[in-house]
Amino acid sequence: MKVYISGAVTGKKDFNRHAFYLAESYLDLNGYQSINPLRNTEYKPEKKWLDYMREDIVLLMRCDAIYMIPGWMTSRGAWCERVIAWFLRYKVVK
Repeated sequence: MKVYISGAVTGKKDFNRHAFYLAESYLDLNGYQSINPLRNTEYKPEKKWLDYMREDIVLLMRCDAIYMIPGWMTSRGAWCERVIAWFLRYKVVK
C-alpha cells in the first residue's frame, strides 16, 4: 500500500525534513511504501506555495492512504491534503 506523508513544511526549520524522514522510516519498517513529498518535489526558490501543492497533490493521488505527521493541523497545505484524502476515503495510517 502506498502511503503519502503529510505535514507542516512552511516556516519550519529545514522544512521539517527530520519529521518527514522519521515518518518515512516508520512507514517503511511497517511494510508500507512511503511517498515523501520532500524527496519527490524539487526545491527551487522561485517556486510558490501553490506550485508545491500542485506537485504534491499529484503524488497524493497516486497513493492509497495518508499519514499525518504530528503537528499537521498548523499547516494549510496539510489540511488541503487531509481533506482530499478524506473525500477519496483514504485510510489514515497511524
